[in-house]
Amino acid sequence: MREAFLALVRLGIGNAATVALPDCIDWNEVEALAKRQGLFAVVFDGLEQLPQTSRPPLTTWLRWIGEVQLEEERYNHQWNEACKMAQLFHQNQICTYVLKGVVVSECYPKPQHRVSADFDCFLVNENQNENEKDVWEKGNQLIEEAGCEVEKVFYKNSTFRLPGLTVENHR
Repeated sequence: MREAFLALVRLGIGNAATVALPDCIDWNEVEALAKRQGLFAVVFDGLEQLPQTSRPPLTTWLRWIGEVQLEEERYNHQWNEACKMAQLFHQNQICTYVLKGVVVSECYPKPQHRVSADFDCFLVNENQNENEKDVWEKGNQLIEEAGCEVEKVFYKNSTFRLPGLTVENHR
């Protein structure tokens, strides 16, 4: 199933014109692997390139369509929450730099099909006279004032949860 998964990912990102899939595919196993890797919707994109005879059974196909739509909604929700956060920071003279997480999705043909578990950012003060530690703390304070709990137990970042989005604010 690993080879079928990889072939579908290649097809889903436009990196293969055709793929050879095994005759007997355990679609539940492919689904589980794709979800573990955060590539379920990308695998679905690959499947859409195949003739219907090479796709999962109709009931599985229809369920997968619904799950892909849910992933798209989740992506859009996370994107909107990240934009609200960045706007809050910007209004307080803080630039938000995205380090990883959701930004990885921009490397895919359909960014909303690449699931992200969190949003990692680094904050920089628009006023270059203030040091970075102060802006990190200022960002945390703004989030707390907005009603979110900020965890500062890890040495390299704080963590907070916006509705539907976990954010790591790196020092």
